[in-house]
Amino acid sequence: MPFFHDDDVVPGQGARLTIDCLRFITPGNLLGILAAVVPTGINDGLPSSETHADMWREDVCLELAGLIEQ
Repeated sequence: MPFFHDDDVVPGQGARLTIDCLRFITPGNLLGILAAVVPTGINDGLPSSETHADMWREDVCLELAGLIEQ
């Protein structure tokens, strides 16, 4: 979940934003799901794109990221 620059340090809401983002990040890390972030454009003023692959398949994740980047 992308957020605008410095939104995570705004008093009173920065910690909540960080915790909300971790809900989506932590399960993938615990399950060993690989991810690569590749800039593909702007959506509602925020950068977008992330690719995923199965455990132990870094080759797939990096190959897809390379194709997207080209």
